[in-house]
Amino acid sequence: KSKFHLVETDRKRRDGVIDWRETTSIVTQPQVYGRDEDKDKIVNFLISDASESEDLSVYPLIGIGGLGKTTLAQLIFNHKRIIDHFELRTWVCVSEDFSLKRMTKAIIGSISGNSYDCEDLDLEPLQRRLQELLRGKRYLLVLDDLWDEEQENWQKLKSVLSCGRKGASILVTTRLSKVAEIMGTVPPHELSMMSDEDCWELFKNRAFGPTEEVCCALKEKKKNGSMSRKVSCGPYKVRTLSCRP
Repeated sequence: KSKFHLVETDRKRRDGVIDWRETTSIVTQPQVYGRDEDKDKIVNFLISDASESEDLSVYPLIGIGGLGKTTLAQLIFNHKRIIDHFELRTWVCVSEDFSLKRMTKAIIGSISGNSYDCEDLDLEPLQRRLQELLRGKRYLLVLDDLWDEEQENWQKLKSVLSCGRKGASILVTTRLSKVAEIMGTVPPHELSMMSDEDCWELFKNRAFGPTEEVCCALKEKKKNGSMSRKVSCGPYKVRTLSCRP
């Protein structure tokens, strides 16, 4: 299927279980290749277009597993223009559990740094507490790794979140087009495969480091066709192939 002879795989639901990993807003990749255009487009939307909307803006970022959706969201979350623009930024890793009560608690905990003070509250007091934290603020909420396709769940949460100041926004990452369709107030941003050149640069950096001597030798082999190009074309695949002991 791929000209680099790799089989494309995706994380899927197997027997009702999702292979889960927790994410945070901390940028963990020291260098990111080939995503500047994506980053700039989303940052510009959040700062310019969303600021003109009276309603809560929801921007879906969609793509198959391993393309770097979470890393891109981290870069956007920590972008200086975003930090300067939003009064409040908060990050929630959603993954397998999108229950209204769990999500409300998670957002409160992300904002306040302490979810224990609301551990025993019922749903309505939780919702009121969340609205107290968000009301009148231009906030950015990142909901990373969504899988829930039940529109009713999202509409109930959105009604609670729609209390912020004009320009308040949510950035959603997902692999599922239905999730993007349900949640988005604008067309989704579809993350594409990295270019061959960006894949090559990432592969060199991960496999051999930035040493000039090695990079020059690899470039010569690539030019002469003596090195098979076997990386296509998502960061996760490249990092896996280029793992060093």
